[in-house]
Amino acid sequence: MTSLVRRLEIVPGLILALVVAATMMLMTQLTWLPAGADAMVTASNRVQIGRIGVDTVAIGAFASPTSSIPVCINNLGVFVNCTSSSLRYKERVVTWRQGLNVIQQLRPVTFAWKDGHLPDLGLIAEEVAAVEPLLSTRNDKGEIEGVRYDRLNVVLINAIKQQQHQIEELRREVQQLRIASRRQHRRAFNRRRA
Repeated sequence: MTSLVRRLEIVPGLILALVVAATMMLMTQLTWLPAGADAMVTASNRVQIGRIGVDTVAIGAFASPTSSIPVCINNLGVFVNCTSSSLRYKERVVTWRQGLNVIQQLRPVTFAWKDGHLPDLGLIAEEVAAVEPLLSTRNDKGEIEGVRYDRLNVVLINAIKQQQHQIEELRREVQQLRIASRRQHRRAFNRRRA
């Protein structure tokens, strides 16, 4: 279930605190280090918040949720803002036209996680990467690791546009058939009257 991109609702000031805490923990190189709430770090170079499978981790009380932002961990292991979408951060911008054809190739599945056997549903990352590599993530070994589910929204926007275009074309075709049918009806009616 590990993924190169993990989302947290977090305020920007907390990132610095987490980085400082992680740096201090990494510098100590301790094998067992108490981590609060009886959590134990069981390996060097690891930060543990809470006990696995036991604790619900909440990070303080912050301003209203409208001031929080999702934070991701990029492929370098660095916290980044997941919502930055301004043109000033982008280059080589090209309109992406894929949509319905990508969606039609994806195969939703149900499954159970090997770790914990919990049932879930989703997509198979290897299959997604074969359809559209931009929708998958890779681990530090270069192996396909996960699906960028948040990016599926972009694909769905195009798919909806494409379906709407198809609907409009069908409406025009139906309208033309209705007009042709009415004309044909009138001609047949006029012939019977004559």
